[in-house]
Amino acid sequence: MANFFLSSIAPLIACHYFSSHEGLMLDYEESLTRHFPVPASVNHGGKTTAFYNTSAHFLWIGDRTRQVDGAHVEYFRGIRNPIGIKVGPTMANEELVQLLDSECASELPRERC
Repeated sequence: MANFFLSSIAPLIACHYFSSHEGLMLDYEESLTRHFPVPASVNHGGKTTAFYNTSAHFLWIGDRTRQVDGAHVEYFRGIRNPIGIKVGPTMANEELVQLLDSECASELPRERC
């Protein structure tokens, strides 16, 4: 029985687990932001460290946080995590273009955009 149990959970022990959420609670996100070294294999404009959000691997800007001149968008511009932008029926084309321009105008490398 023990052998069956151990062999059935072995894939779970070795699996990679990723988490994602909308960066809605800015105080929470900021408190879990850390300054880490950038891996040598990653181009970060010659910088050796960057800010990473440690509350999730992948964060996104949603309907409630997508104001181009808002604090959430500014926060997202400063972190190195991969980010997503939720595009739904309430988002105007011009708003999406402004948001993309805002995120891509940061000091992060162009491969993020």
